Amino acid sequence: MNKILVVIFVLIPLMSNAQYENENSITIDDIEYYMATDEECYAPGDSVHMIYRITNYSNSAIIFQFNSAQRYDFIVNQEENIIWYWSCMMGFVEWVWFLTLNPGNSTEANHYWGIVDNWGNQISSGIYEVTGLYTYVNYNTVPVSVNIEYLLSDANDESLFSPKIKLFNFPNPFNPETVISYQLSADSEVELIIYNIKGQLLKVLVNDFKNAGEHSVIWDGRDNNQIPVSSGIYFYKLNVNSKTEAVKKCLLLK
Repeated sequence: MNKILVVIFVLIPLMSNAQYENENSITIDDIEYYMATDEECYAPGDSVHMIYRITNYSNSAIIFQFNSAQRYDFIVNQEENIIWYWSCMMGFVEWVWFLTLNPGNSTEANHYWGIVDNWGNQISSGIYEVTGLYTYVNYNTVPVSVNIEYLLSDANDESLFSPKIKLFNFPNPFNPETVISYQLSADSEVELIIYNIKGQLLKVLVNDFKNAGEHSVIWDGRDNNQIPVSSGIYFYKLNVNSKTEAVKKCLLLK
């Protein structure tokens, strides 16, 4: 039996080996709706990597129909208050109006939240609900949510917020260039990639084998075609041996 679904979305490429520590799902009519974040607890300077995935467990293909009625959202709540809201206006795949999802197959989209409110202000410590909201063609919605905890730095226990891997850029904000530094505990294959806020890959800064130790690379604010990018927030992601180890954000101000 065919089902027609309608969605809107912005994509950030997902590494197939990515691991998620905080996840939840519901299944309706043999379709699983899956929501996850990369961690359960975050500290200042972190970004929350959110993913929403749909898997077809039925015995027939599902046809996704993309049009102006699509809707897909990420919403962050603290109790009854909406702290942050992101809505995309595109389908799972750009410029594809119909997408067939065969039995057993999945399609997904994800986004980063910089742990600020809709006005760019730092939020307070607390428990927050992150919800992925998927809208059908008939405007019924299927939400899936997970809870995360955000903790401000405690001067008496700085080790609580030690990052898993050293990754940072300076200066930040920057114009026209910034130095991105990272540290490896062992010899590794490394990718360092720049994305814009829509999840589009802009620049591959590193794609090479690197020895253990500290490394740095300059990003000059240009994409892979050497075209200067506009002012705004950008994400840089460090993959080590095909696994995403860290994602940070930077701000280009012209």
